[in-house]
Amino acid sequence: MVVEESDQISGIITDRDLIANLLTEESELSVLTAETSGDDVRAADVMTRDPLTVPADAEIPKVLRQMNEVGARHVPVVEDGSVIGMITLDDLITHVAGESAHVSAQMDNVAGIIRTESTHD
Repeated sequence: MVVEESDQISGIITDRDLIANLLTEESELSVLTAETSGDDVRAADVMTRDPLTVPADAEIPKVLRQMNEVGARHVPVVEDGSVIGMITLDDLITHVAGESAHVSAQMDNVAGIIRTESTHD
């Protein structure tokens, strides 16, 4: 979830943020202890502040590098100053795996053609 203040992205809340802040005994906000019910926890208390954002036309390898540099698994996609989506590490891995499978199939096809042509010579 993207958190905005004054039409600007101020943070994001991910499953990892919720687990780290609310479901670990080490956290002062943990709902696992008797001291905290979670009723008074605000988005600002658990969000990742000033997250990495990427434009809609960002190239996948660059996005992967940026995500790796900051340790992000979720990145808001922005266009004309507005959030238009969220890209996740899982999305990118699925995309790259699909591209790799496509390239591999093409290489197998080319190898088959070369084998066929070399046996006819």
